[in-house]
Amino acid sequence: MNPSFLRSIKSLRALPANAARHLSLAAVVAACLGGAADAASTVTLSLVPNDIALRPGELLDVVVHLGVTTPAGEATPQILGAQFELLYTTSLLEVVVPDTIDSSAGPLSLLIVEATPAGAIKFGVISGPPEYLPYTGNSADVAVVHFRVKAGAAACQLANIVRFNAIDPSANNVGVLDRNSPPTIALVNLPAIVLDGVAPTLTVLPEVVSVPTDAGSLVGAVIALPDLNPADNCDISPTVTRITTLPNGSTTTAWPAVFPIGISSVVWTATDDAGNSFAVKQRITVENFQLLQGTVQFLGTFARNAEVHYRTVCFKAGSMPVTTLEIEIDSNGMGVIDPPLQVPVASRYGCASAKDIRHSLTNTVAPTIVGTDFHAAFELIQGDSNNDDLVDIVDFSYFVLDSGIAYAGGRSNFNGDGIVGNADFSFISVNFWLSGDSCSGAANAHAPRSRVSVKELRRQGLGQLALADLNGDGWIDQQDIQNFLENGLEHGLVTVTKPGRIQVPRW
Repeated sequence: MNPSFLRSIKSLRALPANAARHLSLAAVVAACLGGAADAASTVTLSLVPNDIALRPGELLDVVVHLGVTTPAGEATPQILGAQFELLYTTSLLEVVVPDTIDSSAGPLSLLIVEATPAGAIKFGVISGPPEYLPYTGNSADVAVVHFRVKAGAAACQLANIVRFNAIDPSANNVGVLDRNSPPTIALVNLPAIVLDGVAPTLTVLPEVVSVPTDAGSLVGAVIALPDLNPADNCDISPTVTRITTLPNGSTTTAWPAVFPIGISSVVWTATDDAGNSFAVKQRITVENFQLLQGTVQFLGTFARNAEVHYRTVCFKAGSMPVTTLEIEIDSNGMGVIDPPLQVPVASRYGCASAKDIRHSLTNTVAPTIVGTDFHAAFELIQGDSNNDDLVDIVDFSYFVLDSGIAYAGGRSNFNGDGIVGNADFSFISVNFWLSGDSCSGAANAHAPRSRVSVKELRRQGLGQLALADLNGDGWIDQQDIQNFLENGLEHGLVTVTKPGRIQVPRW
């Protein structure tokens, strides 16, 4: 054995415990580092952080780890002590005082500590009381050095902010009994560390969602996941988490397969490696109604010069109140229900109805489900000028009254050419004696009429319709229709030159 090493150990053990901390570090440990000439084992000294991403103000605990590798056939070195000199970046870190270093969890005891304002820490560890037995293991944490990240410190990937002093070959060494050759010393500095106090950013699109209940569902709507765009100054992929609060107050971290009717809130949080976080609140509203989309086709031939105009159409589906929309009609008699109708939540609708209050009978259809909405295609039979859901002699009376009046979407202008004329009469003649549909299947409470007296019209406040009594006999009936076909209108507003065919009921 190395005589100087043994004398150093014996003299150290003879001192009181507190006196040993005041010895010169170099004098105490250097004598323990002797041995034979040929290296056999390798002792690796590594600096291991408690975390690789921290925020200003947080503690960085650096573990000094000792690892021993021994060739086959050689005995594990008996380690009596070690000395270290660590350098740290003072612009980023400060030591924790007074307890900068401890070794209470390791097999070796802390010996001497010397710290300099320039960012150097010198200390040693040694096998200590009560047995003073050397350490013969191959892996141990022998000391922990405590730092605190300074305010404002920023480093996204910076290595060696704590490092061994590699300039002085004797600054870091290990003392062993000379059972074998003295070990080779390998130094591994602190890996790259993130020091980051900046929170990530996060955009959630859309941030506000408001949708109707899905058609066919009684509970809510399927909502697509939003587009998430997290970003951070250091972390290229911040972690994004969520917590959803449902209308009943319950919470879940899962994205609901169906969001319930009502208002839900989703808090999205982006967190970087250092633990900085940023939250965005998304508001999701599922309305307590569904949508009915579709088209309205007005049947019959429209004039070549038919203008684009609006028709007043009433809609009904299930228990919804009657809703009236102004529908834009093109030159082919086609219109789109825009905006879509809001209908009560239902699993299905067996019947929905539409009616133009100035032109058509009621048409009923069974809506289908397309995507998330109900859809319906209505086909409206025209000829009902007075909105009684019948095409009869009264509508002929209104036609006579309206003849010659120029309005595209007005009463009795069925073909959309902008004026009530002979072509509009064909809608009444072709559809004479028809009634509108009913979702209930019940017949119209009033039957179509083939004749009406002028007296009755006057009693109802409709004396202006007496204009349709073309033969002056006090009745508006088939004879007046025939008179119109043969002679036109005697009041001179319209002249029929080529009467079309008319379906006149027999009575």
